[in-house]
Amino acid sequence: MDKRQTTTWFLLAGVLLLAALLRLGRLHTMPWGLSQDEVGNADISLSILAGESAPFLAGGFGHEPLFHYLQAIALTLFGDNVIGIRMPAVAAGMMLVAASYALMRRLFGPVAALTTAAGLAISWWPIIFSRIGVRAITFPLLLTLSTILLWRGLRLDRRALVLSAGLVFGLAFYTYTSSRILPALALAWLAYAVAFHPKRLRRRWKALVGAALVVVVVVTPLVVYLYAHPELQERVQQLEARYWRCAGAISAPCCAVPGSRWPCSAAVAKPAGRTASLAVRSWGP
Repeated sequence: MDKRQTTTWFLLAGVLLLAALLRLGRLHTMPWGLSQDEVGNADISLSILAGESAPFLAGGFGHEPLFHYLQAIALTLFGDNVIGIRMPAVAAGMMLVAASYALMRRLFGPVAALTTAAGLAISWWPIIFSRIGVRAITFPLLLTLSTILLWRGLRLDRRALVLSAGLVFGLAFYTYTSSRILPALALAWLAYAVAFHPKRLRRRWKALVGAALVVVVVVTPLVVYLYAHPELQERVQQLEARYWRCAGAISAPCCAVPGSRWPCSAAVAKPAGRTASLAVRSWGP
């Protein structure tokens, strides 16, 4: 290992240590008390310990289950307390910093990787979502991990890694509501590969088809369950109704954050409403 590599590893260790301090320091008191969402999430996770199990959970207006299974384990290990409720988010946040470094190093080199990891380590939103017991932080983590596996699998021509990427990509659908954008991201990547790397795509098409089949197998239970129980998507339906209310307005304060002086215009709201509606309706009757 040369001097440059040694320096890079020391800097990465420092970034990870800083990230850990900002996520673990006074975790039981900062933020002070448990928010309503944290309590609701913990109740859902406790219901899993009581025997409930489903591809999509009914509590909290409908929740994807992956985070709650992890939180159920944490509650068993640490107890039904603040640490047990928040520790899965801390772990996911730390893994996101490390995974983002790994991905950016492969794509753009060590300087970009260290810059990205440092930015995630000290930025407000990655910190706060790593310190509260809610499931949102798991979505970017699994998306990043699946991208790493896909990149390495295609570069090294290792089908097992590409199939693993499909598995992790499929599990990302079980993390958070925003995961429903993943099919669009996959199609965008495929269009890019067809346009700019057709030869590589032809060489790897069998592995990619296999990965797609893995995604289908993993996601099918969720899709079938939601199609059979559309009432569980109450939160998504609330968001859909909110967009459509905006779409019919000339000026739409309902799209803005409460108290904001920046309403969204109908020009922005209408396509957003149509996109949201199509995304929702594609998963249910």
